[in-house]
Amino acid sequence: NETVSLHEENPTGKIPNKNEDEIYRLAGRKPLITIFHLMFGPVISQVTGALYGVINSIWISKKVGETGLSAMATEMTFEGIQRAFGFFLMISASTKISQLFGKGLFDEATQVVCDLLRMTLVCGVIVPAIIIPIHAPLCKWFKASPAATDLGYQYILPLVSCSVLTCINLTCQGFLQAEGRTLLIGIIDLVALVVACGAICPLCLYVFDAGTSSAAIATVCADGIPGIILTILYFKGVFGIKPHPKQLLKPFSKHSYPALVVGLSQLVSYLSGYVPGIFIRNLIGLSCGSDHIYDIA
Repeated sequence: NETVSLHEENPTGKIPNKNEDEIYRLAGRKPLITIFHLMFGPVISQVTGALYGVINSIWISKKVGETGLSAMATEMTFEGIQRAFGFFLMISASTKISQLFGKGLFDEATQVVCDLLRMTLVCGVIVPAIIIPIHAPLCKWFKASPAATDLGYQYILPLVSCSVLTCINLTCQGFLQAEGRTLLIGIIDLVALVVACGAICPLCLYVFDAGTSSAAIATVCADGIPGIILTILYFKGVFGIKPHPKQLLKPFSKHSYPALVVGLSQLVSYLSGYVPGIFIRNLIGLSCGSDHIYDIA
């Protein structure tokens, strides 16, 4: 169906002169070489994303101790749910915009960019509205100690309150993926990891004595700063997609709704990986006879 649609909208089969660099990155090489070229950045991003939890946990365990580490582990499920909404928008962006590039509909792609950026505000409101009210009841259901619950709340509150920044960053990464700039994504994530976990987290932890909030502040900065910079650069026309601020006030594009439907599968996939953790933590809590044993578990 997509092939037929492409032929109808570009019956000559010629590559448009506009955005030739993006077309080359996405389809200008041999297929296998293109696949390896495009996968390198996302692999770096996945590795750096996993290292945030590992490195921040090391800092927290050294400063706050066993209870702090237990608190962060308890919040892992909530953090995963929070980031799932960002990946939902990232897949929506990368899939639909690359498809529009393939069809030569570059102007339509700019409106989709603006529409998805508006959706980051919606997701940024949904996440804290869901997680904050259920946090205390669920921690009690987990059999977490009051100390672990309090430290966990200090960690998760900044994260979910700034979910819009996480969504903006991951959505912009989706835009970059759609243009074939995957290596740039990997470099940004790697730099953000070094700065956040190597400087911001220990600074907040040891200088400002922010406790478990230190890890959250570092993660928010790692998401927010690159996300805001990339958004500004897009509206300044630095990249192949060149949205205009006026488009933020226009009605949604007819291509934006299918994009969200495509991304919805990614949202369901991530949620299905994290939501069962809620029930597993309850089983862990039921198997523990004391707060100390819970922290160890």
